[in-house]
Amino acid sequence: PAATAAGRPLRRPPSPPACASAAAMAAPRTDAARTSSRSHRATKPIVSYMDVALESLQNPYSEDNPDGCITMAIAENKLVLNDLIAPRLAQGLAKRAEQISERGFADQLSPFYGDMKGAPRVREKVADFFDWALLNDEAPHGYSFNPDNVIIGPGCTSLLDTLAWNLADAGEGIIVPAPYYPAFDNDFCVRAELKIIPAEQEQADGSFALTEAALEAAAESAKAQGITARILVVTNPNNPLATNYSHAELLTAYRFATKHGLHLISDEIYARSVHAESGEPFVSMAQIALEEGLQDGGLGPRLHLLYGLSKDFTCSGFRVGVLYSENAELQAACANLQALAGVGTPTQNAIEDLLEDLEWAKQFLHTSAQRLAANATALADGLESLGCRVLRPSAGLFLVADLNPLAPGGKIKTFKDELRFFHKIYDETRIVASPGEACHFRSPGWFRFCFAAVSLEAVQVAVERLRAFPSAEE
Repeated sequence: PAATAAGRPLRRPPSPPACASAAAMAAPRTDAARTSSRSHRATKPIVSYMDVALESLQNPYSEDNPDGCITMAIAENKLVLNDLIAPRLAQGLAKRAEQISERGFADQLSPFYGDMKGAPRVREKVADFFDWALLNDEAPHGYSFNPDNVIIGPGCTSLLDTLAWNLADAGEGIIVPAPYYPAFDNDFCVRAELKIIPAEQEQADGSFALTEAALEAAAESAKAQGITARILVVTNPNNPLATNYSHAELLTAYRFATKHGLHLISDEIYARSVHAESGEPFVSMAQIALEEGLQDGGLGPRLHLLYGLSKDFTCSGFRVGVLYSENAELQAACANLQALAGVGTPTQNAIEDLLEDLEWAKQFLHTSAQRLAANATALADGLESLGCRVLRPSAGLFLVADLNPLAPGGKIKTFKDELRFFHKIYDETRIVASPGEACHFRSPGWFRFCFAAVSLEAVQVAVERLRAFPSAEE
């Protein structure tokens, strides 16, 4: 073994990582065991580093296991779980247990089939929350989110797949500003079979921006490849860059989609994880659409908003996503498809418990933002003290840093070198961060660190492990 953590050997994953699904893709497909081509396509790992991340979770760092792994490759917020989220959920469960004990399964507690778009009472709570969370109760023209346009789905991943399947046909294109969330390749391509067309955001000076030129270049690239672009997706706050798009950038994206007749998916799952006073404020694409005023006071049939409980409310395992769309045909399709993968009544009850008291939600999110800021600052300061360039985050649960200065010779020349460096860091420091190639950075050396997935103490330990990392070795 390459290293030992608290007496437990760390397995050195081969490069590239070998996992069961990757092995399955490489195995001969005999007639006896043959599955469909769709099934074969789905055996590709969701993200390239998933096997290493999952392995590291089996030996996590803690006070009792100081040599354990520090996993910063999974975007989860564990900073507010035990003292804020857990009591709130426990309170809701106790209340519902009492109701069932007294009255049985009555009213909204029914265990039977319901509206496949989600329980009406839950969609009402979501719409009320959106009025504040996305529009700050200051929407142009007095707009208010309509519960009838809310669809509750089993996580944003599932809803992204649903949108891709419904808004475009196999082989058509989706324009995605790059770098982008690593799992988009899975979400848009495995079942819907769309073609991702990157719109490069990296500028000549090393900064990142969403420009009209980049979007038009992506449209031209699609045309040159014989691909019909149908969708533009914008993730705001951005993943992996961890910043909010400016009002001007969002307006550029909205007008580009309008000009080209594209559906516009605005993934706003980190909307209330803004934790820095500096930087651009969060602006929902709904705000842009209402300001443009092209849709008779509404958002129109081509804008589709996504939100979820996985990030802001730290409940990733609940698998709860929300789609908001005024497109009647899309709503009808989703209502049917939700029969294949809906959200159960107990989980919808939990959503209601989290959102029914808006003042509690506001205070919770404020506290969460403070803790996110503390972890973000500690990691950014630490990495900069090691000579790394850090894109200072203002939102989200992560940051990106250029680790070239820590590499042998101070330079990671290729993405193959980056993958070897990823494994070297894991083997020698027991830290897991997402490699830049998975996020579709143009140049090697960038890594995404999810600082909210671990304690502030673990962040500080990670920095010290990297400080002792033997970068000068060949």
